Amino acid sequence: MEDISKLTPYLSPVHPRHFGRLSLTLMVIGFILFSWFIVYEVNVAKKNRSLLKEVVVSAAASCFLGFGLIFMIMWGGIFV
Repeated sequence: MEDISKLTPYLSPVHPRHFGRLSLTLMVIGFILFSWFIVYEVNVAKKNRSLLKEVVVSAAASCFLGFGLIFMIMWGGIFV
């Protein structure tokens, strides 16, 4: 068994001071991609749509919004 006093504490790769700005930046990027996806779905004819483009844009928007939400929750003090 190791001595607890010799262990080093875990340090987060992102300093908690940056959680707010990082979460807002990721959320804004996610909302921009989401808006672009909605405009694409509304304006492009059904025959001319590209499934690959839809999947890529929606997956990117989902990732940015998801990570933005996680950092926003951590910014509020609820650590997951």
